[in-house]
Amino acid sequence: MICVNELIRGAERFVLSLLSVLNGEEDMVQCCFVESTATDIPFFGSRVKLMKKRVEGFIETDLEGLTGHEAKILKYLK
Repeated sequence: MICVNELIRGAERFVLSLLSVLNGEEDMVQCCFVESTATDIPFFGSRVKLMKKRVEGFIETDLEGLTGHEAKILKYLK
């Protein structure tokens, strides 16, 4: 079960990344829940490259190297 503190920390990390990008930092990569083609599931937690005015791209290689347990859960979610 996900603890509320973990959710807050994830949101904080994402907002700090957005602020860093707005202040000129480049090539910032952050995880977020986005519409994705990585799986048959329409929305999936994926790493994205953040740019000043948009999301530059999704990093689709996140599913490479899944453990057997993770693959089983992903199959269940489909």
